[in-house]
Amino acid sequence: MELLTPRAARSWEGRPYVFHGGTYNGTPIAIAAGMAVIDLLEDASSFEDWMTVGEILRAQVAGALAEAGEEAQVFGRGAVADFYFTGEAIRSSREIWASDLARRRAVDYHLLAAGVYNAPLHRWHLSLAHTEDDIARSVEALRAAVRAARA
Repeated sequence: MELLTPRAARSWEGRPYVFHGGTYNGTPIAIAAGMAVIDLLEDASSFEDWMTVGEILRAQVAGALAEAGEEAQVFGRGAVADFYFTGEAIRSSREIWASDLARRRAVDYHLLAAGVYNAPLHRWHLSLAHTEDDIARSVEALRAAVRAARA
């Protein structure tokens, strides 16, 4: 751990060190939160449930967009989901930048107005607290947001 000690606090200058900066690094609250998450994730059933909710989210987002007649790509892994309005497979950032980002941003703003928080143009991240009911409410809000963005 001495390698992480800031240079100014060390008496042995000239030796290697690792810069490890960040807003919450090393704070007791952040450490306690991280340890609590690790405890939860050590329970395999919690982790499996979390991954399943992610699969449900991606499937329902894809279904809602298809039902709306939208040409979109939905992807992600585990507890992460993302979508873009394009008929092209997303293989790199080039396909994302070529998609209809203005439409996606409009949908994201409508979602924010409906109480579904996600920074515009960012992936959806689930927590262990999200339930299938949360997913259903979010997907309903997505359906409404897609309609509103068309108007």
